[in-house]
Amino acid sequence: MLKSVGVRPYLELTEQSFMENLELIKQLHDQLNITFAVDDFGTGYSSLRTVAELAEHQVIEYLKIDGSIVSNILTSEETFQVLDSAGYMSRKLGLKNIAEFVESEELANKLQTMGIEYGQGFHFSHPLSLEELLERYGA
Repeated sequence: MLKSVGVRPYLELTEQSFMENLELIKQLHDQLNITFAVDDFGTGYSSLRTVAELAEHQVIEYLKIDGSIVSNILTSEETFQVLDSAGYMSRKLGLKNIAEFVESEELANKLQTMGIEYGQGFHFSHPLSLEELLERYGA
């Protein structure tokens, strides 16, 4: 049903979950063609080498940049540089990037000018239940 409207689901796992379940994640990808997103990227659990390896094997497709970084880019040059670097890295690895905690049009516009491809947050929509999602976009 979701596929008919162009929605392709993927599983989000935190950096820590990737680190603790790396072999299982690779197995799920290889056997079931499941695609993953690294959630909360930038919170300190990840190994850049592991992210690079998962990207190389196309196990992950998305890198979700943690909202604690995203929400401060308008007020902190240092945080802006961290986000800019994370966006650059994800593009170089062939990953799509998603900024969390996008709460305003100003922030969405800034992220877009930085080359961040996707945003998630109340600026776009409140969280939807599966029923609400299907009512809005499905069947």
